[in-house]
Amino acid sequence: MQYIVGGLILIFIIKLASDLFSSYRRPHGKSSAKGRIIDISEQWINVDSLPYRRVETLMSPSELAFYHEIENILSEAPYRVLPKIPLSEIISIPGSTNNRLEYYRRAQEKNLDLVIFEMPEYTPRVIIILQEATISKKQQLSETFTEKAVEAAGYAYMKININEVPDPLKVAQSLRKLGISV
Repeated sequence: MQYIVGGLILIFIIKLASDLFSSYRRPHGKSSAKGRIIDISEQWINVDSLPYRRVETLMSPSELAFYHEIENILSEAPYRVLPKIPLSEIISIPGSTNNRLEYYRRAQEKNLDLVIFEMPEYTPRVIIILQEATISKKQQLSETFTEKAVEAAGYAYMKININEVPDPLKVAQSLRKLGISV
């Protein structure tokens, strides 16, 4: 019996040593492909052939139309509206929070459709969440998280159905209710 246990321990030690040795022998940075190699998420990739392509516009035509409407409403006021602001840029998570890194990563994944900033300090004041008439369950959950995070941080927000945008007077009235002087 002790020979079997001893043999298993010996096999385990040999395997451990083999894995350790092979990790040092692995040719880091050597590849048959030309170009510099970098490590992204534990996978080696060639930076000379990244799959990224530029997008033609930052916003859809309906989002852009509403953005211009908000810009016009705010044109005489000390506010600016900016699109696609990362949620993690306008919130903070206390250091003592359990699972702080997970909360932060989740916030990093979310972009806010429009954020109204008070000038000249760029103080975030109101979040505008643009909605479509029909969205998937996954999108609904994502929007619910965004709304709850914005509320928890103490921001006012408004939701706009991008397919049925209210007239500028109603938008201005809604903004006044949220503390924006227009």
